[in-house]
Amino acid sequence: MIPSIDTRLASMASAVAGVIAPALGTTNPFASEQAALLVGHLQVMRVQQGAAEEFEQLDHNRTRAFARELADAAEGGAAVQAAATAIRATLDAPVPFTITQVRTAQDALAAAIGDVITAAAVDGTDAYVAASQAIVIRQERAQSIRFRSYFAVMGYEDGSRPIPPMEQMMDEFRAEYGAPAQVGS
Repeated sequence: MIPSIDTRLASMASAVAGVIAPALGTTNPFASEQAALLVGHLQVMRVQQGAAEEFEQLDHNRTRAFARELADAAEGGAAVQAAATAIRATLDAPVPFTITQVRTAQDALAAAIGDVITAAAVDGTDAYVAASQAIVIRQERAQSIRFRSYFAVMGYEDGSRPIPPMEQMMDEFRAEYGAPAQVGS
């Protein structure tokens, strides 16, 4: 029987926490701190593993909508028009199938979004600068809540601002950006 990813992550966390970290003792506080950080990340990966690829696919779907919104609103000179055309070309590329393709496409869209935002400062109309700022703030505010929910298991949230539990966030994310396409490794 091949051990599951969850079993392997649990074994790694156990080995670091139960054998490696104690062997470090107090002689190297930095090494002990890094061992504890490694255990924490392994535990977080165990919690996130069931949703990780779907979260990436939904984030890509969201980024596509974000990019399209910026391109559709584009007004300005040659720099803005070229950047908007580049976004449209990126969006017209084949839909990614594997998770590796999703990640590559996500990087390309992020770069294209950065380029159109930079171009808006060069020769965007005042209306486009204002519109693009509003689009970016709205999109990133919502995404920051999703990322805070996704990473809440890290323990950094202090409870001062409510965030939805990961399961609720994923349900809302699916509802807004559709179920992911079949994603393979």
